[in-house]
Parts: sequence; structure tokens; C-alpha cells
Amino acid sequence: KIAIVDDKKDNVSSIGVQRDLLGVLDGTILKSEGNILKKIDDTPVDTSRILFICAGAFMYTSMDGIIDELKGRFTLITKTRHLNKEEYRKLVPKEIEFFNLNLNTSKINCSFVFTDEIIDLILETTFELNKKENLGVRRLKSIFQMLAGEKAFLIDYDKTIVIDRSDIENVRDAILKTSSTKLNQIGFV
Repeated sequence: KIAIVDDKKDNVSSIGVQRDLLGVLDGTILKSEGNILKKIDDTPVDTSRILFICAGAFMYTSMDGIIDELKGRFTLITKTRHLNKEEYRKLVPKEIEFFNLNLNTSKINCSFVFTDEIIDLILETTFELNKKENLGVRRLKSIFQMLAGEKAFLIDYDKTIVIDRSDIENVRDAILKTSSTKLNQIGFV
């Protein structure tokens, strides 16, 4: 649930979801309804025998966004920190791999080239945009997804396409012109 930052302490919709989770965390018997193809059986699941590991992003509200009854169910609560540029850099090879997979370039021997200079620029752009609105690693993903959208029409057999500075600047400008809400609606964050 997205925490709403305002004068009100409680967000009604998130409270309902959290209260629904209490029974599952305390231990209950859940029955699946199966499916039409009967590939999933109707075996009941006892949640008292499950170790739940939960994660949440409470950038604006700390732990105040969680109701007290739910907080008491967790024996260990840990805070994390924001990633630095070197940690983001470790994620870039996977993003490039997903970039090429999403565009299905391997079947036609087409590849996109990201030089070290361009990777540095992508990271700088990620941090610059996160200063305005911090989306964390999702920002890095959104930049790669927008690049894919921009470059998909260039794909051709036995072709190498080099991503250049203007490509990154165009994506940055597009993100700056579009709110994150709009990007979320179209699936970029």
C-alpha cells in the first residue's frame, strides 16, 4: 500500500488490508478454490506453519504507517539505507540483459551497445531524477524501459545499435515532463 502523507494518521484502505493480514499471520486454515482446469487441488493451508518475511517501504511515514496490532506480530524490524552509485552500477548488467530480452534481439542477432560513458550518464540521470522524486531502483528500470520504447523501431537483422548521450537526455526530458503517476499508469515505474 502507498502511504499517504498528510495530517491524518490513518489511511482507511491500508488499515483494512493490514487488518485482513492479521488472521493470516496469527495462523488460520486457508482453502483455495482451485481453478477451472483442476491443476491446483483444494488442499487447505495452515498459515501457523509458515514463516512470513515481510518488507515495506516507509520512506515518508517510518513505521507509523503500520497499525499497532500488525507491528506486534513481527519479532524483528530492520531499517535499510538508500543504494549508492556503485550498488546501482552492479544492477546495470542485468538491466541491459533484460533490455535486450524484452526487445527479443537475440533471435535476429541484433544488439544494443551501452558504453561505460553511457552507463555513467544513466546512473547520473537516475540519481538526478530521484532527487526530485525518489523511486529508488524503479527509476533505473523506468529509464531502461523508456529507452526500449524509443529504440524498438530500430531493431533489424544483424544490427548493432549504440545508445548515445542524446538518447539518455531525451528519456530524462520525457520523465521530467511526465509525472510519476502518469508513468505508473502506463507501466514505466
